[in-house]
Amino acid sequence: MKIIVTGGGGFIGANFLNRLVPELPEQWFVTLDALTYAANLGSLRSIESLPNYDLRLQKFRRGVAWLDAGTPEALLQAANFVQTIQERQGSRASCPEEILFRKGWIDAEQLARLPDPLKKTEYGQYLQALADGLDV
Repeated sequence: MKIIVTGGGGFIGANFLNRLVPELPEQWFVTLDALTYAANLGSLRSIESLPNYDLRLQKFRRGVAWLDAGTPEALLQAANFVQTIQERQGSRASCPEEILFRKGWIDAEQLARLPDPLKKTEYGQYLQALADGLDV
């Protein structure tokens, strides 16, 4: 199994990796990190040569945002950002069902069944419109 850890260069991610990578040699760990102010690659030195570990530094392309939610203030800023994007663009940020559909991993019929429990919510209506072929 491949375990992907985002922000592995940060304090929490590095401690998670330093503990589990040596203890679970049958698992493959991949760290994706943008190397923001919080990253410290020195904290991963003890595992960087292990065969079940891979570090991938990722510069995000245009249109991709890294949202830190490590403090109440940062969480509020992230929520406000997502709300603004969704309201102005009319689409949902990180909608797993939409991603599955647009990648071709589920078809329109499967997508149409997903929002049944959510029909009365704005999210469920968005998924239904997507399943109905509306440009959302």
